[in-house]
Amino acid sequence: MAFDCILLVGFGDLAPLAAEAAARYPQCEIHFAQTAAAGLAHVRAGRIFLQPLYLLPGFEYEKLCREAAAYPGQATVGTPLLHAENAVASLAKILLAEHVENPREQAVLFVGHGSAHPAGRLYAQLNTLLREQSEGRAALGVLDGQPDFADAQSWITQNKLNRLRLAPLMLHAGKHVQREIIGDGAESWRTRLESAGLEVCPVNRGLLEYGAVREMVFNGLPL
Repeated sequence: MAFDCILLVGFGDLAPLAAEAAARYPQCEIHFAQTAAAGLAHVRAGRIFLQPLYLLPGFEYEKLCREAAAYPGQATVGTPLLHAENAVASLAKILLAEHVENPREQAVLFVGHGSAHPAGRLYAQLNTLLREQSEGRAALGVLDGQPDFADAQSWITQNKLNRLRLAPLMLHAGKHVQREIIGDGAESWRTRLESAGLEVCPVNRGLLEYGAVREMVFNGLPL
């Protein structure tokens, strides 16, 4: 099915991704908005494809689907980044290639937001893949839920680490990243890890800054 418009829906600065989408799909109008309702209110195209820029098919994704269903025209909804087990495996491969495989001796702790939604189980699946495929050189924790900071500490102790990269597992390096992950406040993960004696190298990049992650997004568009 051909679409007249791609509507990118998500938080953060979506303008760079919209510009890339426009270059890839010159036959389509490209729009972006923080919510489906806000974007659909300004789109006049006949056939619209909504691409959610969310990590998980969680509460925000369900809200987007409801808003798309209320649209009087033809609106088709795509999938979040981690919509299936094969997508989790693909992201694990990308993360390891970016942070662990070269140089092989470095370790990295990824930190995501976490979710009370059942889709939050995907964090645990990704954590398992990262640990297994990196031989203990990569792990994942989340700000809210499991695996938590204590799980990360256990991984650090088990692998006898004294230095690591601290990288956000969020699409954008927004306020959660700046304050709660790599920030210098007393409660940030960076500060807590440094207080425990680790040398921490913070990574100030959201996932959408990885070319391979953007490819995952665009490969999900049926165009």
